[in-house]
Amino acid sequence: MSAAGDRFLTGSNDRTAMLWALDGRQLATFTHPLRPGNANNPVSAVAFSPQEEYILTAAYDGLLRKWDFNGNLLEEWPGHQDEVSSLAFAPGGLFFLSADKSGRVITWVNGTPTKSITAHGASIFSVAFHPDGSEYVTASRDGTIRRWSYDSQPLGPPIFLGEGPVYEAVYSPNGAFILAATSNNTALLLDSETGERIRSFTGHTNEVFAVAFSEDSQNVLTGCADNTIKIWDLDGYLLKTFFGHKQTIFALDFLPGTPNGFLSVSGDQTAKLWYYTSFLVREQPLSWSMVSNAGFSSSARKIVVADVSGNSKWLLTTETAAESTSVPVKKRALSSAFSPDGRRLLLGLAGGDAVLYDFSNQDTLRLRGHTDDVQSVAFTPEGDLLTGSADRYVKRWSRSGELLGSYMQPGKVYALAVSPTRPDGSYDIAVGTNDKTSYESPTYTILSLQEDSSKVADEIRQGFDDRVQSLAYSPDGEHLFIGLDSSHLGLLLPLEKPGGRPFGKMDDPIELRGHQNVIQAVAFSPDGRYVLTGSADRSARLWDRNGSQLQVFNAHDQVIAVGFSSSGDTIYTFSHQGVLQVWHSWKSFSRLYVAEFTPAELLAEVPELRLSRRELKQLRDTADIAGQRALISYFEQNKQEEQARKTIKRASKKEARPQDKIKLFQLDPDMTEQTFDELFLVEDTTELQVFFSYFNKNEWVTPKTEPADRALGYSRIARIGEKLLAANPKNQTLEKTLAKTYNSLGWYRLLTRDFEGAEKAIRRGEELDPDLRFLYTNLAPALLFQGEFERGKAMYMEYMDKPYDASRNLPFYRDVFLKDIAVFEREEIIPDSAKPALEEIRTTLSEAQRAYEEESLKRKQRGGKR
Repeated sequence: MSAAGDRFLTGSNDRTAMLWALDGRQLATFTHPLRPGNANNPVSAVAFSPQEEYILTAAYDGLLRKWDFNGNLLEEWPGHQDEVSSLAFAPGGLFFLSADKSGRVITWVNGTPTKSITAHGASIFSVAFHPDGSEYVTASRDGTIRRWSYDSQPLGPPIFLGEGPVYEAVYSPNGAFILAATSNNTALLLDSETGERIRSFTGHTNEVFAVAFSEDSQNVLTGCADNTIKIWDLDGYLLKTFFGHKQTIFALDFLPGTPNGFLSVSGDQTAKLWYYTSFLVREQPLSWSMVSNAGFSSSARKIVVADVSGNSKWLLTTETAAESTSVPVKKRALSSAFSPDGRRLLLGLAGGDAVLYDFSNQDTLRLRGHTDDVQSVAFTPEGDLLTGSADRYVKRWSRSGELLGSYMQPGKVYALAVSPTRPDGSYDIAVGTNDKTSYESPTYTILSLQEDSSKVADEIRQGFDDRVQSLAYSPDGEHLFIGLDSSHLGLLLPLEKPGGRPFGKMDDPIELRGHQNVIQAVAFSPDGRYVLTGSADRSARLWDRNGSQLQVFNAHDQVIAVGFSSSGDTIYTFSHQGVLQVWHSWKSFSRLYVAEFTPAELLAEVPELRLSRRELKQLRDTADIAGQRALISYFEQNKQEEQARKTIKRASKKEARPQDKIKLFQLDPDMTEQTFDELFLVEDTTELQVFFSYFNKNEWVTPKTEPADRALGYSRIARIGEKLLAANPKNQTLEKTLAKTYNSLGWYRLLTRDFEGAEKAIRRGEELDPDLRFLYTNLAPALLFQGEFERGKAMYMEYMDKPYDASRNLPFYRDVFLKDIAVFEREEIIPDSAKPALEEIRTTLSEAQRAYEEESLKRKQRGGKR
């Protein structure tokens, strides 16, 4: 994962590494050659350089390869005789480490191996640095991890973690812990100084291959060969299990700056982006081997569960969910519905029958008439019964079981939904079928019925070229939800107001995209503002009416039933494996946080929340350091800059962090030089490196574009870099980076007419990196504009025919010179005394350019022959 969290790298057995954007776009491919003898050469490790100047990859051939971000190979670095398994850059990028399957660790500086040690007697699977760069840790097949100083001196004896390999070991961002992934189905939390075991994270059913810490060091991720990912708090409490991968999870990483987001990479050849955005209140497995159908009553007070053997029960969703009643049916229940008052239950059975069960007197009424499976059932507003079957019929029955109407459909019926009653007593029935012969074919039908009438008053049919799997009306009748099968889409179809035209048209349906499998269950919130969907992709999702996804709930298996509490604050999901889960919806936090949630939980979980002044004051008064951090994020998201500044300063008194100083600057980029120096010209080397890397990555320390502002920004970067260099003398990577900063500073000083200051900056860049030749594109005009005409002209003449950068359409220095002269004229910075000399130089450059173009044209006309 890149430092900014906007890109990530993957390495594959197909000899390639790939660079991706978080939206799934492939940005670049890095292809490795075959090994001698045409042997495959899988990519075994990938890494970004800390300042993201280049990408580093390693493969089975033992070579390290340096690439630019377009996939161009820059250098190959030999050093290993075996497969390289892991790469790790020291904080600040002053050097990096590589580890291999023979147990060796090599230290590299500027692409040169400077030290090699045998760290283990067996394969090393991972190497990782302490956040302050003072030490690193290795994990090995020999069942141990080892701590080493930054210069590869052992820190204590090996730490034995058990029989079997240790696949990964990482430090927590606060440096207090080491987290290790082991082959005995657990992850272990260790004290980073003593190696003492603090806690085991137990619950996986296979080897744990990947681990990661959240940025606040409060949560950990574990990825396993059981194809699941689990997130835990530091006390070992399992917060959530994520399903979705089909093979082993090999890599995990939290998204920088996003407490609820993380990335996973699996052997199933996919990378998945996850957001941990739901709060599980209660989870209750029921004693069912496999569930064929489940459904909630309107207020989710009751749930019906049917297993594959035909045994059906209803139970109350109390804290214990213990009260249950068996419903006598002889065949497997495929569909279910509660009456609006919750007193009756209608079940659709395999084979063609339906059963009505009355909870008050435990009577059952069998409805016979269909000739194939009853796959959907519903109640009408007046209490009649509806059944939809694979025999292509929808049937309407009285409470006593009398058949009132039979409506043939164009395909097998999979879904039914009944609209609210209109003022005139009419209502609609939506019918979903599997008829998908063409787009024009009717795959859903809306029948408009009059109260107590068996006649169809009106009818509309429209099609999708896909099977309709689920249907639901909003409580106000203004929207119809349609869940499609193979496309995994949910459609929210706006309908006309009750009392107007009785059914809707397919005009610009709102698409609900996000599920990876068919939507099997749907429910509207009691106020009709939100839609809850449950899918075979093992998730439920909460949406608003605009199609925006608000929350994701990860279940144990396929979600076959979903429901809301009467208040809409609590959400219920039921899975194919018979697990009932109860969740708080995002709405509930504003009412419940005082009693149940810390400020950090509240604000990290619910970025959409809008809190009153009273609520914010209450949060500030009760917030611990994690809560203060959450409040900072809240204020930033809501553009409350002054509140954010105050809270950052308050939090810094308890726990000072470099990121807080950066946030203060982001909120106040016009701060005085004295304040800037106090914040960023510190003595701590690691902190200086953080600041230097951040400001370089963002190119300047001001969002403004005026040359004077840019010059000020680059001068600030240079001051930080000089202080860092004084603490790390002769560091070539740092010198080269700082030289580029001075070149940019020289350019913007030229544009502010500070020609002497421009020369001074460029000369300093030349001292740091004499090979940085494009410094002279700025030095030449700096000399010329100070009246040193002969020296300036000589430099222009010396470099004008030298190659520059053809990829930028600037093949020679003369192209750059001419382009810059045009900028100088536009900005009106050329001194009158220098204009004759500069015009003479431009004439010479232009003539040389014209001669080159004429010669190129002649060569082209001769077919490239000289």
